[in-house]
Amino acid sequence: MTRTFTEHERQKIAELEYKDYTELDAKRHADITFSMGNHQRHLGTLDQVVDDKSTGLKMYVVKTDDKHYTVLYQGSTDFNKEGGKQDWLENDAPMAGAILSKTKMATPQLKKAASVLQEVMDKHKGASFDVYGHSLGSMCAQYAIT
Repeated sequence: MTRTFTEHERQKIAELEYKDYTELDAKRHADITFSMGNHQRHLGTLDQVVDDKSTGLKMYVVKTDDKHYTVLYQGSTDFNKEGGKQDWLENDAPMAGAILSKTKMATPQLKKAASVLQEVMDKHKGASFDVYGHSLGSMCAQYAIT
């Protein structure tokens, strides 16, 4: 049964996209929790980690129950950290330019976000999904679900 979360809980869930989960964590089905005050709330188990160096896409798939998954798209990282220049120069700046010029386009990261989400949904037919993203991650999420 899918749980209902408050807006504050959803904010805390979205913050999980900035964690550094690894493919090994996914193989081990790591327990994914989020903090609510002094308490840890269980979200689910890590099912998949996507860390695509060619596009900069970082994405997590969390199994929250047998027929429900939460997808987390990481937003832009600090410009001076690993992947930061790629996020800002190859994704954020081109998308800002496209928005300002009213040009329809998608960066390779957005296209990869959509193709991976489609693969995940095909793999888990009949499941429902919650999709989260912040900053660049929200562009990935919006593009992927349209």
